[in-house]
Amino acid sequence: MILQEVHDFLDAGLHSVPELKEIVIGSGFTGVLLSNGDAGISMNIRRGNAFRSDDNKNLLTRQVGRNALSVVREMAAFSDTVLTSIRVALLNALSSPFLDEAHLGPYDHHISTDEKISITASIKPGDTVTLVGFGGMVRDMAKRASKVYVTELDTDFCKSMIVNEQGIGTGPTRVEIVHASKAKDVFNISDKIFITGSALVTHTMEEVLEICPPTAEVTIYGHTAAFFPLALFQRGAHRIETRKVTDAAMMMDFLKNYGPMVERFFPRASEEISIR
Repeated sequence: MILQEVHDFLDAGLHSVPELKEIVIGSGFTGVLLSNGDAGISMNIRRGNAFRSDDNKNLLTRQVGRNALSVVREMAAFSDTVLTSIRVALLNALSSPFLDEAHLGPYDHHISTDEKISITASIKPGDTVTLVGFGGMVRDMAKRASKVYVTELDTDFCKSMIVNEQGIGTGPTRVEIVHASKAKDVFNISDKIFITGSALVTHTMEEVLEICPPTAEVTIYGHTAAFFPLALFQRGAHRIETRKVTDAAMMMDFLKNYGPMVERFFPRASEEISIR
């Protein structure tokens, strides 16, 4: 499993393991702060307030002050997506010292921080592209590629209703929404595949990478994939496009105070990184 392999890498590579100082579970993202000042974030898939039971609150309260890798190990015993997002956020925070050329270079992986390069810059006219998870760059992809598919578990959630003088129609009009069960069909005709890092939280990343054809260029994108990437590259990924937290205090403050709008503030507290 990808997350277990990241844990094993960190367990072997860290000389001392910081403690978990704070957890923030927001409406769309989870953040963790470590005793050494590093922080990590991860998308969460939270449904209303169902997670806020006394049992869950007690479970999380017990984690504060503990060795962060021990918390990662305990969270691995649960399939709940919020607990998995805490696990991933911890792996991201613990990976922070390893996301540099000195640690990536020996694996022939290379990192850049040029924010002027768009995640979609690799798309060429004539490309067929599939996006796993409806991301904000869909419109830009559609302007570059000849065809864009988006795979989703809830296809209706991504659709809009259009009412005008022609009658009633359905959007999006620039891309084609495909149910996730049909993903392999569109993967096989795609030149490039972009997979949301939140597939790590929903426990579907391994399954998705397994059906990606070797002929397609695979990019993992999003804040959730900010950990040491060896396990992703070994499963066929070509690029990781993510963000590394650079101001932990500011990031945790954003998560506490900006609700569902928080993602627009992330660039102030993190830097975009591209790993190839």
